[in-house]
Amino acid sequence: MPVLKFLGYTLNLEDGKIYDNLKKITFPPDSLKCKNLPNIYHILSTYAKAKPTTETHKLITSKQLSGGKYCHVAVERAKQTIQKTFGMKPEKLCEAAKLLRGYKIKFNYGDCPIKVYSLPLISIIIILTGEDEEFPASVELFFDESINNYLDLEQAGILAEITAERLKDAYEIL
Repeated sequence: MPVLKFLGYTLNLEDGKIYDNLKKITFPPDSLKCKNLPNIYHILSTYAKAKPTTETHKLITSKQLSGGKYCHVAVERAKQTIQKTFGMKPEKLCEAAKLLRGYKIKFNYGDCPIKVYSLPLISIIIILTGEDEEFPASVELFFDESINNYLDLEQAGILAEITAERLKDAYEIL
């Protein structure tokens, strides 16, 4: 059976059903139980049409992507989700990322810099600096520049939000 695995989901490419590997449930394509399902299918339909390209290893922010209005808002929501969930326990972000096939990376700053492949060819870099007695937690989110080949700006923002929500789901499983 041909499948696509991403963010702890397994999409059956024959019938369109999505299995949530974290919550151990299946969503049919018309399910109302998964609020992100329409966004996931929309992103996947665009992603499927793209010609694969290699990562550039040049990190960019949502502000460096062209077009669209709402990506920055979606990315800010994603950052807030990560900050609220992991700000006081940054090490848990690294653990949650592992459940989504993500991993800790070396970066010049941050308590838990991670790389998550939100889709097999699209990575998102998340840099979390945990809260301390002087400063609140902060989150930076970067895309590999190659994302321009796969998704438009709005879809990149939505993918960032879905990734943050899945990291939160993974944390709840830990």
